[in-house]
Amino acid sequence: MKGYWKRLTAILLVLLLVLSGCGKGNDKKETEAGTTGAVDEPLPPLIQIENIDEYVTLGTYLGIEAEKASTELTDKEIEDAIEEILDNNKSYEQIKEGVVAEGDTVGIDYVGKLNGQAFEGGTGSYDLKIGSNSFIDGFEDGLIGVKIGETVDLNLTFPTDYKAENLAGKAVVFTVTVNYKLGTEKVRPKFDEDFAKKMGFKTVEALREDIVKFFKEQKESAAEQGFMIDLWDKIIANCEIKKHEGIYDEYYDSFIEQYEYEAAYRNMELKKYVETYYGIKYDEFLKYAEDYAQSCMEQELVCRAIAKNEKMTVSDEDYAKILEEYYKPNASYFKDEAAFEEYYGKDRLKNDVLLRKAMDLVVEKAVTVPPAETEGATEEATKSGN
Repeated sequence: MKGYWKRLTAILLVLLLVLSGCGKGNDKKETEAGTTGAVDEPLPPLIQIENIDEYVTLGTYLGIEAEKASTELTDKEIEDAIEEILDNNKSYEQIKEGVVAEGDTVGIDYVGKLNGQAFEGGTGSYDLKIGSNSFIDGFEDGLIGVKIGETVDLNLTFPTDYKAENLAGKAVVFTVTVNYKLGTEKVRPKFDEDFAKKMGFKTVEALREDIVKFFKEQKESAAEQGFMIDLWDKIIANCEIKKHEGIYDEYYDSFIEQYEYEAAYRNMELKKYVETYYGIKYDEFLKYAEDYAQSCMEQELVCRAIAKNEKMTVSDEDYAKILEEYYKPNASYFKDEAAFEEYYGKDRLKNDVLLRKAMDLVVEKAVTVPPAETEGATEEATKSGN
């Protein structure tokens, strides 16, 4: 899972585009504090920086060349995606001939009747392994030797200590149809109409279109993330940045608190949680938290410096728009928009407007270029040309 954490750290560099910058301020907890469900006390005040020049010396930030991968989906990528889906949907073959034997897993439909009337919980469909003792005594033994496709009546008696008192010790009849037995090895389905219907689509063409749409969106998202990461890596490399302890700590704490919340939800200590669910050592996790905080701090400081350098301001319209945007997905946690505004803080909202304007500017002025070929790929292309 180490790759997950590397991707996480990289992706978080671009999350100033959404609520709370790199994730701060999105910690919702249940309380009755004048809300509908909702949140803890207001967020801490925005950390003000009187002179941003003490922390950032801006370098070039406009007209930066940043790499963006192609978003075109090739025929091979589509076919590979379909192959992966088929591999992930392997199932045991349904054999519709032969007879039931001990150890077989058979697909059955059954109806149980007491005094000629179907009783509650006695009707269903089930893949039953013969010999598993999943049903009452005599049920599974009664199916041994039955031909696939046949229907039989099993005259059985529930045990006297059966949990449903209305059935305890009662004689019943189960009418059972054996539809198939499962093979011993999983087989891949065919990409056909039957598979499409199993996946919830009317035709195989509709399924294929959905697959193409999904993977196209995935590729576009990955390309945009890669572009933003490359762009900000280069902008930050052009700047001289001094660590701001307060902003760094805010991001670090928000990172840790998020995973503490997840761990508490599973009733686990944080250390055990990250080692169990993410497969990394706790020291590595803490290092990722440090990298995350450092990256987000650097990006926020640079954005603040750009906003100042470009003389950016927050209009009433800007403020109203971001307040509405932030409030809508969180409305269920607050009595009204004013309660959210009080929780989040006017200064934080205004700061987020400026951060977004700074990011929008550098993206607008950036020059998109295709990814540079790797040395190996260049050599291979040269050989092919010869």
